[in-house]
Amino acid sequence: MVTGVLKYVIGLPLYEISLWDVMGSNRLKKAQFQKKKRLSVYLGLAEGVEYLHSLGWLHRDIKSANVLLNTAMNIAVLADVGAAILTSEATEGGFVSTTRMYCDPAVSLHSAKSTTKSDVYGLAKTGIEMITLDRSIFKNNAAVQKMDDAALADENKQACHGALKDAGYSPGVVSLFFKATACNREIRSTMSELIGALSTEVNAKK
Repeated sequence: MVTGVLKYVIGLPLYEISLWDVMGSNRLKKAQFQKKKRLSVYLGLAEGVEYLHSLGWLHRDIKSANVLLNTAMNIAVLADVGAAILTSEATEGGFVSTTRMYCDPAVSLHSAKSTTKSDVYGLAKTGIEMITLDRSIFKNNAAVQKMDDAALADENKQACHGALKDAGYSPGVVSLFFKATACNREIRSTMSELIGALSTEVNAKK
């Protein structure tokens, strides 16, 4: 959501808690972020990232700790642009997020340059955590640093076909996140494909 991005940029103090903190909160706090509105909130976040890309920028550090929610928990914005870079300036062997669990394997394992699909990967893994409110789905950084493409692909598959199904999400939701977390960038969703699939799922629930 463009509005959300701009509100963060000009520094209005409207967003007081991160998604990561919500996931670690008690049941009462989690209950405030109702399941029925999480996909819609996530769609707004994805649209904000798409807007950032339209300006020629990559965020490169999308993760739950960098997603802030407003008090009503109906708007999410992306914070911490310290690693952001112009798409045209991305290079091979460049920045690798210290939070490897959200980092595009093409970048973290193969030193490829970041692209918009790198942000899609981090956004998708963040989205799985957002709509399940479960921050134990993915292994921690120390474990991820020891994993190869096959191990990461298996973990992402389990997250989609396990955690998302167990949380009661539709095959459509499972499919869109599975494609967006593909370790192979050639088959990974583009941002427009992710948003299109999300819009279809959100509109189907109205």
